[in-house]
Amino acid sequence: TMSMDFAVPVIAVFISVALGAGSLASLTLARTAPGRRRLQPASDASRPTGLMAQVVALVRGRRNPTKQLAKAGSTKQARLQRRMESAGWTDPEAASYFALAELAVPVILALIPIALLGIRGWVAALVAGGVGYLIPDLALTRATRRHQKAIQNGLPDAIDLIVVCVEAGSSLDQAIVRASEELDLAMPALASELRTVTNEIRAGKPRLEAFQGLAK
Repeated sequence: TMSMDFAVPVIAVFISVALGAGSLASLTLARTAPGRRRLQPASDASRPTGLMAQVVALVRGRRNPTKQLAKAGSTKQARLQRRMESAGWTDPEAASYFALAELAVPVILALIPIALLGIRGWVAALVAGGVGYLIPDLALTRATRRHQKAIQNGLPDAIDLIVVCVEAGSSLDQAIVRASEELDLAMPALASELRTVTNEIRAGKPRLEAFQGLAK
């Protein structure tokens, strides 16, 4: 009885902290929506370049050190979003869900030994929490390898289909659209990437940049 009386408030505190931290991370990632950046053209014409850019960056960094932290967070977020895209998770909120999973899964797994054994299960709770922290990253890595393998397997057929369409008189853009339609059932991963290329070109992005995004 004493163990359960102690475990219940501990579980409530852990769940509250996890939900609060997860909500904060979700809101922070959702505000920037990095998944939509591929459709936004870069605009660097008004930015200083060369030596002047380095001087400006140095002055700004000294005046406001918090900007350096924000830049580091933005770099980490962009890296996470790139991993999402490499796994085929193109939902703009995918990074937010992943960050929430990194917080929630360790807490949930750590609470199970405490709920079963009480305070005596704190060692098992630490081990379970560590394993839970690794699970989302392992799942993302596995999904990335599976998605890349599916694209590699379908790429030769897609190229052959695009070449046939171009030789038949279609433009390159029309050939890509036709290939994405024909491969939608057999190779959905590659078809989705080809549709993304088409949407980017239609949105005004240069064809070379769209294909570079596909390569990344």
